[in-house]
Amino acid sequence: MLAEGLAEVISPISDFKLQWLGGAISRVAEEETAYGHREAPFVLNVNARWESPDDDEREVAWTRRPWERATAYSHGGGYVNFMGEEGEDRVRAAYGDGKYARLQSLKDRLRPRQRLPAEPERPTQRSRR
Repeated sequence: MLAEGLAEVISPISDFKLQWLGGAISRVAEEETAYGHREAPFVLNVNARWESPDDDEREVAWTRRPWERATAYSHGGGYVNFMGEEGEDRVRAAYGDGKYARLQSLKDRLRPRQRLPAEPERPTQRSRR
């Protein structure tokens, strides 16, 4: 599955990483930090990089293919620092609904006038609208 993705890489500066987790990560209770899905054995980070805007469609399509293949083996979580413009649903999945709500509440209380853009869209952006 991942080998197919590597064989299909178009841009010489694109890649993906499969990182083993476990260990200390899995020994911290799920609710102790915003980082979630601590039981996941691996994390996959697909990185499409290219130089010409003419390649946008082709490179984005490449990025999605290995990701879509991997979702069959995923428990549906995510890591927000690896996300691009994936939308609120993916961000919620990364945190889980309870953590997402707590982070949004904390942000609303501590930074009510934050105007700096933040990508990907995290719970911190909702209150700016």
